[in-house]
Amino acid sequence: MAKIQSNQTKSNRNEIKQIGSELKNRIFRTYLKSIFILVTISVATNLLAYDFNAENADGVTIYYNILNESDKTCEVTAKEMRTVYSTGDNFDDYVGDVVIPSIVNGYRVTQIGRFAFACCGGLTSVTIPYSVTNIANNAFYCCQNLSSLNFPESIRTIGNHAVYKCPNLTSLVIPSSVTSIGEWTFMECTGLISITSYITKVFKTGGFAFNGCTKATLYVPQGLAESYRSTSDWSRIKAIEEIPNVFSVALACNDMGKVQVNDNTAFTNDLGQVRAFDGADNTIVFTPNAECSLKQVIIDGVDVTKSVVDNQLTTQFNPHSKMFVIFSTGGVEGDINHDGFVDISDVVMLFNMILGN
Repeated sequence: MAKIQSNQTKSNRNEIKQIGSELKNRIFRTYLKSIFILVTISVATNLLAYDFNAENADGVTIYYNILNESDKTCEVTAKEMRTVYSTGDNFDDYVGDVVIPSIVNGYRVTQIGRFAFACCGGLTSVTIPYSVTNIANNAFYCCQNLSSLNFPESIRTIGNHAVYKCPNLTSLVIPSSVTSIGEWTFMECTGLISITSYITKVFKTGGFAFNGCTKATLYVPQGLAESYRSTSDWSRIKAIEEIPNVFSVALACNDMGKVQVNDNTAFTNDLGQVRAFDGADNTIVFTPNAECSLKQVIIDGVDVTKSVVDNQLTTQFNPHSKMFVIFSTGGVEGDINHDGFVDISDVVMLFNMILGN
């Protein structure tokens, strides 16, 4: 009888072990399925890098992520977010000249997102609006043919590797609004000859921010050369010179062209502040979009359009000057807001923009 019970016990134990083993296998298979589903969802999510896209008047499509729905803010992003980026990659999300609007589909563009333009080998220039305050990590990482990039007087932070290895950039302007520059930010921008910094409160940048910029001369505000020379990673640049005093000028222009002041500040469809030399000539270049032309230039209430030669104007500004620029497609004379009519709304728009309202 005891032997029969012993055999039964062994049988029960074996059966329990078998059930346990099957249960473990089921749990493990369920776990693998869950992991597979999560990975699939993750990969699918990574591929969808943007919330919406919009085509500019010049035919360039830009991709955006919504940052805050209640504040109606968004960032520029890539068409597709890759899991791995290397210096040999060449993507075609963006090519040629890209002009970013300040407002799109009711959202204000406040940031250039992570990897937004990374490894876009066909990208040649980017115009950033005054609405943008942050350049995120790796935003322009390894853009081999990028030759023109502006930072408006609204930028506060420039992230890690933001402009890493862009060898075709020859000049760069860092506005006084910048308070933070990350690690390796401009590293291996070997073509840089001129870097102009308007920062007056000199701060320590992230490590190796200017590593490899061996050809560059750093131009800084008067009286601050020694401060830059003694602060890393600015001190990595051996040639540091001081520039004339500058002040801010209010500038407004519509979306049919862009304006550059002293070869370093570009504006389009925006109102903001630009840097002008105090007591010296300032060179202003007007670049209309395709099939557009420069219509009118007003400085401090005076029409100076006739002084513009070959879309270029040389002038001196007064502190707190205001400049208003109108590009046109050749429509109705005086139709400033391009609604097809000349009426009080055009007068109001002109008045407000001259006053900087």
